[in-house]
Amino acid sequence: MKNIICTIIIIMAVIFAACGTTPAVTGLIGLDDALDNAVQDIESKLQSGTPIVVTVITAPHHEARDYIGDALSSRFKNLKTLARDSALSAVEKEQDFQMSGIVSDESAVGIGHFIGAQAVISGDMKQFADFTQLRLRIVDVKTSEAFVYMARINNNDRLLANILPTAASSGNRPVRVLNIALDLLNKGNDFIAAKKYDEAIKEFDQAITVDEQFTEAFYGRGLVYYLRGVYKQNESDFDQAIADFTSAIRLNPYYAEAYWGRGRALNHKGFKFPSNYDLAITDYNSAIRINPNFDGAYRSRGMTYERKGDLVSAIEDYSEAIRINPKLEGAYRSRGEAYSKKRDYDNAIADFTSLLQIRSDYFDYVSRGNIYRIKGDFDRAMEDFRQAIQINPNSPVGYTSRGRIYETKGDLNSAIADYETAVRLGSSFLQRDIDRLKQQRGW
Repeated sequence: MKNIICTIIIIMAVIFAACGTTPAVTGLIGLDDALDNAVQDIESKLQSGTPIVVTVITAPHHEARDYIGDALSSRFKNLKTLARDSALSAVEKEQDFQMSGIVSDESAVGIGHFIGAQAVISGDMKQFADFTQLRLRIVDVKTSEAFVYMARINNNDRLLANILPTAASSGNRPVRVLNIALDLLNKGNDFIAAKKYDEAIKEFDQAITVDEQFTEAFYGRGLVYYLRGVYKQNESDFDQAIADFTSAIRLNPYYAEAYWGRGRALNHKGFKFPSNYDLAITDYNSAIRINPNFDGAYRSRGMTYERKGDLVSAIEDYSEAIRINPKLEGAYRSRGEAYSKKRDYDNAIADFTSLLQIRSDYFDYVSRGNIYRIKGDFDRAMEDFRQAIQINPNSPVGYTSRGRIYETKGDLNSAIADYETAVRLGSSFLQRDIDRLKQQRGW
């Protein structure tokens, strides 16, 4: 019975859409009010004094993303707001977020445990022809349960206009959307956050049934197929993703993100079919031509050039991404790694140093320490590994790296101690090194 009712609702929506009429959008508010209302709603659902952190609020432009996150974080009065730096750094490294722009509930819980937050907030801002949707997802770290706050913002709002680029500069062409189709899109994105990819596909399927011109639904479904393809290493999922991104491009030739998505799917297929790397680069070129300030597309194109072995072009693209968005940590990290491959160790160290000036991070200390080690600057390398261990004493990597230097310097007792700690933390392969060094010591 429930399925029959849903089918009737969808058919009615399709008929309504075919009539070419769009009801007047009501309930629009200003961005400032939307942020205040979000704070009130979240504070009403959480116990006073609860430690919270605001992570990434995805938006059409990185300046809008930064503004929304910082402005929201600063408005809480009855909750304990934690600094965002560590949380943002953790999110940026999550493969799920890099691929989807969505902070998964699993990642949110992990971040909460890592920094001591009991609630983790993420979200996104999407601009349509008649309004801009702000949607926040608040995850309870203890229960892993989530609730949502949503507002529709007047596109003529002055504050919104100040933080969002114009359509001409961003490549964005906002379209009209039916309420039921948008509801299905939102549900699909919630399923992505929960990593329920099959359920997400069903929601996007229904959204497309409701509105066959809904580019966001094709993009969303393509994204899910792409994510599922990455996890299952299923070639057919990448093919489905490419087909959906292509449909989104057909409906909106100015959809820069769809070119970007198709490029990433082609890039994954490049492992087996290298010619797809060139097709991916062509798509990234289109995304950049539509939106010259698309930092993510520059970074993705750089990564594809790097896979092709063209480190010069890769470094140029990473540099452009950094010029557009000086806070784009991944671009510094990628450029530092590319410089290291070129054996340009001084520039590699400079990039990891820039990263560490943005946020102190365990893996970046390890990376810079390893470059210092390659250069033979053992004192600086040791200091970086010490910093890494201080930040995360439960990872074996810092102990392993520091142990290698102790061994090189001939301090076998310290090397053995670090290797033994790494073994206790899970690096069992080091046991043979411990046995070898003990044998050298005559133990």
